[in-house]
Amino acid sequence: MSTLPDDRLMDALDFDADDLAANRAGELSPRQRLRLTNQRRLQGWLLTLGLAMTLIALVLVLRVRLGGALVFWVGGAVTLWALGFGPAQSLFRWLGYDRDIKRGVVRSVQGRLTLSVQPGRRANQTLTIGGQSWELGTLPKRVFQAFEHGAIYRLYYAAGSRTILSAEAGQGD
Repeated sequence: MSTLPDDRLMDALDFDADDLAANRAGELSPRQRLRLTNQRRLQGWLLTLGLAMTLIALVLVLRVRLGGALVFWVGGAVTLWALGFGPAQSLFRWLGYDRDIKRGVVRSVQGRLTLSVQPGRRANQTLTIGGQSWELGTLPKRVFQAFEHGAIYRLYYAAGSRTILSAEAGQGD
């Protein structure tokens, strides 16, 4: 079986031998915990920004209400949509990172890896292994390119956020 060198995976996923050893034991390394802490912090800022923008938009819509019913209802619908999806998405990501940091649980999946490109979709590159998928929208392109289509791998990922932490070439089917 032909696989890409481990160095390429280590570079793409930003892990080292200590990280891989911790992941094999089902745990986060201190370096990975710090990386997830930084991601949680970023999601917290995005959540705060999203809620602030939604509140400002809501206030503006309520002030424009006197301008006409159409502006009020359209603006209100957009505001409710933004409140429902933008900040909620950041909240769920923040909660995932928070669970990862507090519990430190690392899961793994092994199998034949498939790489697919689906035209017309925003996150059109998908990595699938063992019935689980990661889209390019949550996966940098360099990560997607570090894997060989059809090869066997074991991927280690944070349980809450589904962040891929490390990977290694597998043996056999």
